[in-house]
Amino acid sequence: MYPFQIEVLPAYGRDYKNKKEIFEAYSKNQDFEVSDISNKGKINKTDCLRYGIACLIVRYRNNQRLASINVIKNRMN
Repeated sequence: MYPFQIEVLPAYGRDYKNKKEIFEAYSKNQDFEVSDISNKGKINKTDCLRYGIACLIVRYRNNQRLASINVIKNRMN
């Protein structure tokens, strides 16, 4: 069973400056690196919908800020 929310980092050395960039990457089905202890590996929009994940908590700006994506409503919180 997958958790309600998952904390992720940008994958492949990417970083985002703002929430708009995060949501564009998510919408394009780009990968994010799972960073919590529930699971390791990569996840994208398709995976979130498949596994019933409701929220992605994304670290950005060199891991200094947090943003959340409401997967169910397909928007930033």
